Amino acid sequence: MMTADLTDLSEAGLAWTAEHDGQVLAIAGLAPQWENRACAWALISDAAGDHFLTIHKAVKRFLTMSEYRRIEATVDVGFTEGERWMNLLGFEYEGLMRAYRPDGQDMLMFARVVK
Repeated sequence: MMTADLTDLSEAGLAWTAEHDGQVLAIAGLAPQWENRACAWALISDAAGDHFLTIHKAVKRFLTMSEYRRIEATVDVGFTEGERWMNLLGFEYEGLMRAYRPDGQDMLMFARVVK
């Protein structure tokens, strides 16, 4: 299993955690790529259901406050809820990325561009 230390992203204001009653409901953030470009990521617990609207609003505010001109996000092919969420967050579908995941599965690319 791969693990990651998100301390640097969190200290830079690029990652956050949503908790309720001591339970982690979601973690999300931006991974800078280069000037004006970052990749968005999120891991959401099955327990987030009743709190998802609050999480959605926090993520949308987080993205809106970002200084990045282009933010990219990937979604598994067939994960319609993920596609819908990208659209609700202001991302636009850009295309199919074949064999993108380490296991060879395809993913969909979305981007949120502020001009």
